[in-house]
Amino acid sequence: MSTTSKKPFCIAKTLNILLIVCFVASGCKYQWVKDPSIEKTPTSVNKGNIDVEINWVYRDGDRLGIEIFVKNYPLPQEATLQCPLTRIDLENGGKSYLLYRNPDQISLDEFYKIKSHNNWYCEIKRHQNGFADFLFSLTHFTEDHSLPDGTNNYKNDPLPELFDTTNVLIELGQVKALIGSQAVIVLPPQSSFLLNVKNAEIDEKLTWQKSQKIVGDGITIQLTRVAMNPSVSWLNACITIPDNHNWIPQAKLESVGNFAYSTDYLPTYPAYPSTPFQSNQRCFTFTIPYSNSVDSPPPVFQIGINQVIIDNTNPGQVEMKDCEAVGREIGELKSIQINCWKFETNGQPQHWFQVVSYPDNMTYQEAYDIVETAFTNTIVGPWMLSIDFQPAMTTSPTSHPPVEKPEELIDVIQSTPSP
Repeated sequence: MSTTSKKPFCIAKTLNILLIVCFVASGCKYQWVKDPSIEKTPTSVNKGNIDVEINWVYRDGDRLGIEIFVKNYPLPQEATLQCPLTRIDLENGGKSYLLYRNPDQISLDEFYKIKSHNNWYCEIKRHQNGFADFLFSLTHFTEDHSLPDGTNNYKNDPLPELFDTTNVLIELGQVKALIGSQAVIVLPPQSSFLLNVKNAEIDEKLTWQKSQKIVGDGITIQLTRVAMNPSVSWLNACITIPDNHNWIPQAKLESVGNFAYSTDYLPTYPAYPSTPFQSNQRCFTFTIPYSNSVDSPPPVFQIGINQVIIDNTNPGQVEMKDCEAVGREIGELKSIQINCWKFETNGQPQHWFQVVSYPDNMTYQEAYDIVETAFTNTIVGPWMLSIDFQPAMTTSPTSHPPVEKPEELIDVIQSTPSP
């Protein structure tokens, strides 16, 4: 292995395809813009009119990042498909490492095992004349992090040794698509694509793995990890609230006046198959899509938790005192009267309500929706952390070769909870 292979790596610092900064909250669409000044082309393979390109590969001491673009995938115009990729493997030196499996084709145990150290995001970019383009972004963390209780159910095997080039095997296997809202069709397997990418040194380390606590009014936020890819960022955070109901948290990213919100989240603690409702501390991985040129990342951006909705609309979680409190509030504010009642489902006690009277200027459904909404409570932030991406390497003023900076390369500028 060459001496350069011991350093952090990513694909060439200039990309054939540049990503224009455009955050989802502003209503923009992702834009892929050709830069005529760049001569290099992404690694790509064509089979049966399908093009698979690797536009970006990144590796530092903490993680591997990769972005894949699939063009001209055959998809009926009336069909919807979440993602055509079914498997991704990294291959080096005769060794192979699994990075991704289609969630619809594995068990929950397998899903959580892969998700314990891999995150991914797949989005359709174009669907026209029976063909579609997909963007797939993935990151793999090379370190295991114990859960708050000190346990770690899923041990992570080391990645294959890093060489100057990396082989990535991408499978477009059989998948299921939807016609309308319920009809399912099976799309045949297409092919497997073996792509070889060359690694180059990186300028910025796009991974932050310190732990920062932010304390708000009745809530504690622990931000533990941030990873940036060109099209998406992932945030790992733990939230502590003295509440045993369902939580719906939302993450936020902000930079230079633009902002984006998480589109989904995955509970990571208490670990599957444990139920989270009995814990006041819960941890999540948030997916925050946006477009950014990682060749020139923003010098400072803010990321954190925007709000947490306490959702108490599950009859199995509602207590009689909760229902009666909502009844008193709705009766005073909206002149809606309810009865709270107790029943059982599969031997488990349940508590819910029935609307018995409401004003003449609203329907029964409107009254019911108002009452149901009253069972939720939103804790509004945001609780944000400012992060500054620092250079990944420094060069000595003498003729000595570059030296790597210490492992903690990204510094916290400030952490300010909302007023």
